[in-house]
Amino acid sequence: MASADGSDDAGYNESLAVRAAPYRGPRSYHALVTLTVTGPQGGIASVSGVPAEPVTITSTGGTFTIDQTGNDGRTLDATVTWTCP
Repeated sequence: MASADGSDDAGYNESLAVRAAPYRGPRSYHALVTLTVTGPQGGIASVSGVPAEPVTITSTGGTFTIDQTGNDGRTLDATVTWTCP
């Protein structure tokens, strides 16, 4: 499981969680992804699901692309990349 809170850019914040089970080291996984975007007035969009393209996890981070509609009817289309220390 990897999770992170993104940077606050102009009042917007992104948070993500990636759950790859069973985890077997760096490679591509069909993993459960949760991505939430909040803004100055609160929640903007939140989606959770398994992206069509696998999540790539490396020894220093990972990346995934998601294009899904959340329960609130809003579509979130994003490419997310993260790094680990």
